[in-house]
Amino acid sequence: MTDPMVPADCDLRGMPFMPLEVGRLLDSDLFALSTGDEFKAAVALWCKSWSQLPAGSLPKDERVLAHLASAKSWKKVREMAMRGWVLCSDGRYYHPVIASNVLEAWERREEFRDGQDAKESRQKRWREKLKRLSALLRDAGVTPPLNPSLKELVRLCETHVDGFVDNDVDAKTSTGRRGVDATETALTVDSDSRQKEERDNAGVKPTSAGDACKAMRHAGIADVNPGHPELRAMLEAGVTADELGSAAADAVKLGKGFVYAMRMAQSRRRDAAKVGALPSKSQSQDWTAGAI
Repeated sequence: MTDPMVPADCDLRGMPFMPLEVGRLLDSDLFALSTGDEFKAAVALWCKSWSQLPAGSLPKDERVLAHLASAKSWKKVREMAMRGWVLCSDGRYYHPVIASNVLEAWERREEFRDGQDAKESRQKRWREKLKRLSALLRDAGVTPPLNPSLKELVRLCETHVDGFVDNDVDAKTSTGRRGVDATETALTVDSDSRQKEERDNAGVKPTSAGDACKAMRHAGIADVNPGHPELRAMLEAGVTADELGSAAADAVKLGKGFVYAMRMAQSRRRDAAKVGALPSKSQSQDWTAGAI
């Protein structure tokens, strides 16, 4: 059976906004073929899946599905309402398009959480250093000023504390004001990117998805996902790591992330295929299969 299309811990509860590509929906077979009740049930299932765990999935139980679809006669609308949903190996249904939107939202949520954690960590270390420098000044008989800046405390310590050296562990550099400036810079370094590079160079045989993600990280996109279903489909269709790396570099310039870069590479493939610039393999692949 197909592997689940999103991670098991993917949780979007508390994020009520769910993207809906209106043009894609209105051009879909579902919109053309469904009755009013069938269409209502289908949309209800998409929306309900957003807050399931994992996000973007539905349970296998028919009674629960009928409840989530708010269908008066579930058996009559089931076939059309479940159009595009795939039963995966974890015993839950997933829709490729919903899963893609879920992964993009999950990426943004993780980026936000990582940013918040990093900010709180920097603030904690900053407060601890303020206390440490203020204590040094008091021990030297100097009353610290009210609400001082870090640079001001370092300057006072350099003047009044014998043998003072600003050797902050995070800075890993020289003393004095230069040490403070380097500390403020070093605290913003993303340790995750270094850890990912270390794992990439740990002697593990790389996969095509791993190579693609590595190329995209080198281009400036840190939060890549080698298990993303859209990425796997693109690689199977012949898209190369170099193409994805090039698209990632352009996406970074636009302030965009992983999913945007993939779709940029996908769009370039399609445009090139129209003029015969790429192998026919790319022309035959339809990455929007299962679309709403």
